[in-house]
Amino acid sequence: MPNGPTLTADILRKDGFGEEKMFRCFVADDNGRLVGYALYFFNYSSWEGVNVYLEDIYVSPEYRHQEIGTRLWKSVAKVAAKKNCKRMDWVCLGWNTSAIEFYKSKGSINLTADEEWNVFRLCGNALKEFAK
Repeated sequence: MPNGPTLTADILRKDGFGEEKMFRCFVADDNGRLVGYALYFFNYSSWEGVNVYLEDIYVSPEYRHQEIGTRLWKSVAKVAAKKNCKRMDWVCLGWNTSAIEFYKSKGSINLTADEEWNVFRLCGNALKEFAK
């Protein structure tokens, strides 16, 4: 993505592996080389209780179409099932039609299309201004 991550490796290490873990992850490797990951965290619904949010799933292009992404995704789903979560949520860019069709083929629903949920974000200066 043109405006890629602004997160540093140090912040990522602290947030995932420091004293207060802000996320969890599964990784895929090929002889010690990181080739994919699924990053997730727990959230809470006042309607349903504990849920999992899949923040990111990524597989290096040369390793795609080898079921690595599916196995990573399924690993997060297994955590959700073990923790008795009612749902696993994530977002997918609208142009990524192959991913959308893949998710739907596994029983996922597109909340935007099916239930008209809109996702909002407050960030940067707008977040700081609102927090005053």
